[in-house]
Amino acid sequence: MIKIFSFLSSLSIKDMLKKYIISFLIIIFTTIINFLILRWDFNDEIINTLTKISSSLIITFFASVWFYLLKYNKINCKVKNNHIPQIFPILFWIFFYFTFDLDINSWDNFMYFILTLIWFISFLFISPFLRDILSYKDLKIQYDLQFRHTLYLIISSSIIWWLFYLLCIIWVFAVFTLFDLKDYEYYKIYWDLAIIVFSLFTPSYFLLQIWQNNWIYDEKLKTSKLYDFLIKFIWVPFIYIYFFILYAYTLKVFLNFQDWPKWEVSWLVIVFSSFWYLLYILSKYLEDNFKLIKNFRKYFPFVVAPQLFMLFYAIFLRIWQYDLTTNRYFVVVFWIWLLIVSLYLIISKKKNLYIITSFLTLFIIIISAWPWWVYKMPLNRQLNRLEKNLIQAHILNNWKIKPLSKYEDIDIELSREIYNWIEYTCNFNDCGEIKTIFKDLYDQYLIKYKKDFIKNNKISLNSKEIIPPKWWFITFLGDTLKVRSYEPISPEESWFLYITLIWSDDFFPLDLKNYTKIYKIWNYDDKWIKIDKKILKIMSWSELVDEINLEEVLTKIDKTYKDTKNTEFEKDNLTFDVSGKNWKYLLLLENISFDFENENMNLNINWYLLKK
Repeated sequence: MIKIFSFLSSLSIKDMLKKYIISFLIIIFTTIINFLILRWDFNDEIINTLTKISSSLIITFFASVWFYLLKYNKINCKVKNNHIPQIFPILFWIFFYFTFDLDINSWDNFMYFILTLIWFISFLFISPFLRDILSYKDLKIQYDLQFRHTLYLIISSSIIWWLFYLLCIIWVFAVFTLFDLKDYEYYKIYWDLAIIVFSLFTPSYFLLQIWQNNWIYDEKLKTSKLYDFLIKFIWVPFIYIYFFILYAYTLKVFLNFQDWPKWEVSWLVIVFSSFWYLLYILSKYLEDNFKLIKNFRKYFPFVVAPQLFMLFYAIFLRIWQYDLTTNRYFVVVFWIWLLIVSLYLIISKKKNLYIITSFLTLFIIIISAWPWWVYKMPLNRQLNRLEKNLIQAHILNNWKIKPLSKYEDIDIELSREIYNWIEYTCNFNDCGEIKTIFKDLYDQYLIKYKKDFIKNNKISLNSKEIIPPKWWFITFLGDTLKVRSYEPISPEESWFLYITLIWSDDFFPLDLKNYTKIYKIWNYDDKWIKIDKKILKIMSWSELVDEINLEEVLTKIDKTYKDTKNTEFEKDNLTFDVSGKNWKYLLLLENISFDFENENMNLNINWYLLKK
């Protein structure tokens, strides 16, 4: 444990502040903000803002390191004009924060953050050599060593502190268990430790380790037996096995071309190719001593090329059908990167390793700049398509919104597209642009929601403190404009179907004068109610009291769904008189789910059963 902290003695506090002041401040501020997110009960808007600050600071931390390494002189290990690399991260954070439209519930935003983080880390591998790269110098040996050493620092920093964190968890668990401290919420201590270890210790350790005299020429990794073992007997066999799996799938889809390709193939190809290029760099020094690696490096650029064609076809179909989204934009960028690198390694005789990470970093700059900005370009295309569909449906006329009279006034496919485009743009940035397009309807919804909220909760709140959930606004827009999502109606189109009560309907208040008991069914298997193979069993502890066959109920729901092609039912279509073996009941379903793949239902339920 002492060795882990021994690096603190190698640099004085003065030297650390002089070299890494911005990076260390970023670490400290990120740790504080993460504690605020964990420990304080803020509303969703503040949590989203704090998460946005934390996420942008994490990206900026790596940006501060590579801004610093850009000024790195590998001959004397000094940085000239030390204040310059400290200014750029501040400017970058300001830019990134105000352009990063984070929504913590959006998968597209999460993907953007993760991939941006990967891309910024990738620049660490070329930043010390950037001037030499631009001068077309031969850097095969130096870059090979530098890449492996930088990757070693990242992995070792993570592993060391992961192990330390696991030890801390064991210590905490032992103390609370042995001393019977059940009144304390010890799980929160786990989160506190996670923030301290991963927000504070890990980046600090990495930051102070990455700057050592002559680390670029470290030869130790060249003779590491563990490193050789991982490359020879873990990574290379993994790539070969993955290769056979992917090409077996390719053969399958060619034999069933009408089903080709599934969307998963895009990321399968990307993961396969990215791992291959990473291994291509890491295995350079073993090429002459291990035949399997030599063949791997010689032939795999040709192997990747056909997979890129499949990737292109898969993403082309999705963009042709549904236009460009953030996720598809990333796939396109990865495809271009993989294509360029593959062609380079096939054609070029030099095969410089820095080309792989250099082009990856170049695309960071391209998709972060107007007009190819990863956030605005896909969103603008989706908004343009939404506006065209609204005009085609005669909902948007002379830039004024005129809702339809009934659902039948619009084609099903067009209705589905409009609803899905509204949902996508809302999930992307908390309905920012949608609130502008449908401003009058949003104002109506806001007034209604606030009145209902205050009435139902019997409290008085400042209107600014009431923030309506976006998914309610999406549902409100669908009901008002008379458009629906029209989910797939068969197992061939979707393996899962979820029916729910329309948001404007409610079973309450209930009239209970003709009923003797009410069951709240919120789990398919508890001490009162069990659902097994479409049979609802009423229990009294372990004793069976009554059972109801739900076959007729499911048949009616299926018919209603196929007739309306809508997953949101009015309450009359989710209210059923049912009979058990002993009594009669009224069954009220707030939702019901079907799992076509496993022929199950109701794994997520919220029902009421009233006994007559």
